[in-house]
Amino acid sequence: MNTVAAAVAAALAQAPGALFVGFSGGLDSTVLLHAVAARRRDGVVAVHVDHGIHPESSAWCERCARTAQRFDVRFVARCLDVALGSGLEARARQARYDVFRELLAASDARLLLAHHSDDQVETGLLRLLQGRGLYGMPQARRLAAGQVVRPLLSLPRSVLRDYAVEHGLDWIDDPGNLDLTMDRNFLRERLLPALRGRWPGVDAALLDAMGSRREADLLAAAGVGLDAARLPVAALDGDVGMTRLRLWLAHQAVALPTRAALQEFLRQTREAAGDRTPRLAVGDGHALIRYDGWVYLRRPAPRLGESYRVDVPGCLELPHGELRVEPASSGVRAEAPLSVRFRRGGERLRCGGRARAVKQLLREARVPPWARDSYPLVWDARGLLALPGIAVRDAAVPEGPSYRLRWLPQ
Repeated sequence: MNTVAAAVAAALAQAPGALFVGFSGGLDSTVLLHAVAARRRDGVVAVHVDHGIHPESSAWCERCARTAQRFDVRFVARCLDVALGSGLEARARQARYDVFRELLAASDARLLLAHHSDDQVETGLLRLLQGRGLYGMPQARRLAAGQVVRPLLSLPRSVLRDYAVEHGLDWIDDPGNLDLTMDRNFLRERLLPALRGRWPGVDAALLDAMGSRREADLLAAAGVGLDAARLPVAALDGDVGMTRLRLWLAHQAVALPTRAALQEFLRQTREAAGDRTPRLAVGDGHALIRYDGWVYLRRPAPRLGESYRVDVPGCLELPHGELRVEPASSGVRAEAPLSVRFRRGGERLRCGGRARAVKQLLREARVPPWARDSYPLVWDARGLLALPGIAVRDAAVPEGPSYRLRWLPQ
């Protein structure tokens, strides 16, 4: 894997489905897209995220579109409006990953990113200096229903530059990379050159330390699913619990809080009364919350329409999850059409021989309070039919096929 071609070929061999390539137009992503296009073009989509920060960003987007056309791959752009001000780097990253989550709705989809080993060194050192621990980026991890893959992570940037020169590539040089008010730029332009001048092996030492840290993390995380939507409080005791929580957060693609902040959250989680809900703000609009013996990562409230049509059978993609309607011999019968709506207050479902308040059913099912108003309610022509996975209406349609309703939150 010591060449760009070999690294990309290995990644493509593991990516049979939809394939997206993050494409900023800079050196790194231009090399990645060129190497991918040289081996596969069908089903490849170059994805450009315009954060709307730099005055030349629209021109850069057009230039990226021309490059993708020259490489003979599809091109899509997402234009954002990230406000200037404090925390710009973190907010831009969060907005970018929101786009990536939207793209990776399919379970076999892959998104290739062009991070290399120099980026890994910067990330690990920056997190260490911020009090977040010596954690680097994983080569591959889940995101939404798909996967993010960094095929070039073991290669230094010098190898990518040699590839670009060899193939006559041109790329965009973002002047924002020289803004030393940004922490990463200061580290790259000032701190790391000084460290390398004094200790030439500093990159290898940091990469080795991050590899050892990663191995220890994986051992500590044994038995705890990193793709899970929540973690049991019982698994978060002691130093191993701290490691599990940090590794889980990194896997969820949110900014890691400082170690001190996580220690305080875990202390409150262990000591607060059972009816309390300790919480810690993480990332942009996210929060860690203890509820009913579990720690959840609460994401920003989704923007939902008033109602959505449901195909029978079929799959309804919502901003915060997926509703599946699947044939089942012992399922529920419904009178078409089916639709999904959300709580407005006062809804009742007749189940178990009596009319039950939806609010009470959600509480008894231990749905977290912040997720109750966005829990999908399935209606048919006769009225409220089901709370998927919780309860279905007693009065069934006498004839016709039956279905199972499954709600898979993001």
